[in-house]
Amino acid sequence: IKRWIVQTHQKVGDKLPQEAALIEQMGVARGTVREALASLQAQGLIKVSTGPNGGATLTQPPYERCLEAVSNFLYFQSVDIVTLYALR
Repeated sequence: IKRWIVQTHQKVGDKLPQEAALIEQMGVARGTVREALASLQAQGLIKVSTGPNGGATLTQPPYERCLEAVSNFLYFQSVDIVTLYALR
């Protein structure tokens, strides 16, 4: 789904296709799509709402969440100054 978002030039605020369309488009099972959407939501990349106009909408991850991801990476890696500079 992330690759599709990039390849189709989706932007923050755009809605993702409905679950059934994602299943057909990606050629995967319903559980796989639901798990992927849950993962994207946990990463702060989408917001999922219910109701007649519900669905997944692309969001901008908060700075804190991005910082946490980089911090987790650095915690388990031996990082040299070149890598650290590239991460900035």
